[in-house]
Amino acid sequence: METHFVAPNISFYRPSVEAQAKPLTLTELDALLDHLDPARPIKYRGGATKAPTPDSTIYQMRQQNLDLIMLLYNTGCRIGELQNLKWAQVEKDFSALTFFRTKTRKKVKTGAAATGLYPCPPHIREMLARRREETKGLNYVFPGWQQKQVDGKRTWLREDKRMGKLKAVYRAFEELGFNSPENVRLYGRRCPKNMRDTFATIQLSGDVPLDHVQKMLGHTTSKMTQKYTAYAMDDIWGSANKVTEALEAQRRAQQQGGIQG
Repeated sequence: METHFVAPNISFYRPSVEAQAKPLTLTELDALLDHLDPARPIKYRGGATKAPTPDSTIYQMRQQNLDLIMLLYNTGCRIGELQNLKWAQVEKDFSALTFFRTKTRKKVKTGAAATGLYPCPPHIREMLARRREETKGLNYVFPGWQQKQVDGKRTWLREDKRMGKLKAVYRAFEELGFNSPENVRLYGRRCPKNMRDTFATIQLSGDVPLDHVQKMLGHTTSKMTQKYTAYAMDDIWGSANKVTEALEAQRRAQQQGGIQG
């Protein structure tokens, strides 16, 4: 099992499980993205499987979930900030977007022309361009779904309102074992809201300065951001442990050689 802290014998402060950040590891993030793949085969009763086609409702719903998760861990936004995102807040060339902080109530514009907090990289621009085509005539980037009668059959259709709760993504966290008893003991229960924690730890692990991450997250003080630094220490402790383990192996080999001699 992958752990966030790999130096258990070293004593230092760590917040309680309830108070600490709960990011996904990169391995868990990859597993989640694979699980949300819209082309992942559907398992039917009896054991049969079939991959949904791009024009099917299940494929489009899955794609929307995947797009939202991608934008969450690329921007560090809160779920509500993206659920409320409208096309009027997105630049026509998809280079930037404007969103409202749900906690600070502060309007933040992202993009190189403004604060520079989040210039949309090419893969996000591509995703937004595709979503624009898929949601023509709707105001929301991530619209809701509703069952309606069409030609005598009940079918799911997009409607012009904000997306509802991410039930399929919450279910994916359970199916992938992110909230197994052992993981809950170590990290607490995790859910899609923790993609914000994942974004912060990815940035700090990539040597992005703390004050930059603070601004990206919209934190008013650096103390709010510091809770993520413990998890960004993983790579450092991992490298240190590899060195000490190698030294220990060498020491034991020398001892074994002395005994045999």
